[in-house]
Amino acid sequence: MVRLLSRRWMLSVLGAGVLSVGMIGATVQPAQAVLPVSLNSSQQEMIKKAEQNLTAIRSLSATFEQISSNGGSAAGTVAIKRPGKMRLDYLPPTQVQIIANGTHLIYIDNELDQVSYLGLDSTPAGILLRDKVSFSDPDIEVTGVQERPDAFEINVIMRQDPGAGVLTLVFDRKDFGLTQWRIRDAQGVVTSVILQRIKLGVELDDTLFRYVEKAQSLPRN
Repeated sequence: MVRLLSRRWMLSVLGAGVLSVGMIGATVQPAQAVLPVSLNSSQQEMIKKAEQNLTAIRSLSATFEQISSNGGSAAGTVAIKRPGKMRLDYLPPTQVQIIANGTHLIYIDNELDQVSYLGLDSTPAGILLRDKVSFSDPDIEVTGVQERPDAFEINVIMRQDPGAGVLTLVFDRKDFGLTQWRIRDAQGVVTSVILQRIKLGVELDDTLFRYVEKAQSLPRN
């Protein structure tokens, strides 16, 4: 079964990974308006370093732990190959895969035998997987910057759908490496994806980012 999903639903998937099918079509309350921020020179310099660091990552593999403020949790592996390719495989009991193949963000629910597609460039994932990452990209808006002694956070929204959620990217303060991301959806649920055992510059075959639809069985006469 193949479905086309809205940006809002897939954005939640990007952060939360696993959502009940019962949520599709459910009433979603719009999030409060989020305004762009004025950045001081120090914050502008940190954003520039974060852009350079993300662009320099041509390939990456890692494990991840996912925790939601509503009590949900999951774990798995992630692989990224720039430009445009990403794969998340969730460990059992979660039977979900998310693949970015350069054109689409594909959500595969093996338990329900459902596959869903969304245009990659309409998601934050697509913007961050571009050959050159820019937080001044016209498709996104930086809405907040937080500085801590050990970390630096950038909040972004999609300009065309600000109510879909706020994506927060968390960087290590020392080397500006990406360590986690968080998504806050329209209901205020926050899901954190924490990267672990990060390996950069790994060899990743393009076949890892391909998804082939299962052949539909024909009814017997």
